[in-house]
Amino acid sequence: LVIVLSEMRAPLHVGVTTIEGRFADIIFCTTDQVQKVLETDKPLSVATWEGRLIGWLQEGELVFDRRGYLLQSQNKVSNGHWRQGQNDQGAGPWNGVNYNVAILRRYLRSDDPLYLKTADIRMMLYGPSDLFFNYFTARNIHWSGEKAAILYLEQHDPEYLDLYLCFLAERDRWTKFELYEKLAALTIEPVGPLWQDGDT
Repeated sequence: LVIVLSEMRAPLHVGVTTIEGRFADIIFCTTDQVQKVLETDKPLSVATWEGRLIGWLQEGELVFDRRGYLLQSQNKVSNGHWRQGQNDQGAGPWNGVNYNVAILRRYLRSDDPLYLKTADIRMMLYGPSDLFFNYFTARNIHWSGEKAAILYLEQHDPEYLDLYLCFLAERDRWTKFELYEKLAALTIEPVGPLWQDGDT
């Protein structure tokens, strides 16, 4: 639930509560931020509150709009490219995914049990989120939660989703890394290739 206030009397950004027994994620914005969306003539960064507001306007349903500014903003951002993702600002997903793959390759070449266990834990801890979130970031697709992400993959890239689920379930260290590497290449495909040994 996104609530737009003309005056923010307390520094509110997000809150969680229950409404009629349902978990609710509450987001607070200001009319000034809505006005900035209305006035902009170029895409706004997803790292800003206004950039996030554009995503909510594009996907949300207006329930109450006292002055009509929200409807005007929603009509404006419903067409065209109004949000600038991380990949537009730099090589965030490309660097992050490549770095983790390079570290794993290094650890897995060791015969030190500590390094091998560390590789296992990195694949379990960082792998799932690193791949899943960056898939959408690299494609400049607005993140709307896990369920929406799964539905998107089911409709647009079911092979990736199947490979990802295999990666999550795999217990063999070497097979898991092979899957990780394949997924990493697919994840960052829109922004660049995987680093090769010796790349700087």
